[in-house]
Amino acid sequence: MRDWLETAGIHRGPVFRRMLRGDTLTTERLTDQSIALIIKRRAHAAGLPTALLSGHSLRAGYITAAAAAGVEERKIANVSRHKDLPVLRGYIRAATAFDDVGEVL
Repeated sequence: MRDWLETAGIHRGPVFRRMLRGDTLTTERLTDQSIALIIKRRAHAAGLPTALLSGHSLRAGYITAAAAAGVEERKIANVSRHKDLPVLRGYIRAATAFDDVGEVL
């Protein structure tokens, strides 16, 4: 990630950006449709089923991993762009559902 940011000269704004023909990097973020197509293309190339994959898969995965790592809600919401914290908390609850299972048993 650091190599990409350094090579692309990205210091702020969207990390994954639209590219024009001739490998010209823009300041515009990739659209959700572009991300979904990239995910499906890469999964297909890896021999994985693509029917259930989308950009949402990345968003949900990030929220799950960040919550499991103990990242604060407001920081997760800043990255995931959630404006509705109860919706975000639904992801976090799912990510941490089994954290205290050892204490219960």
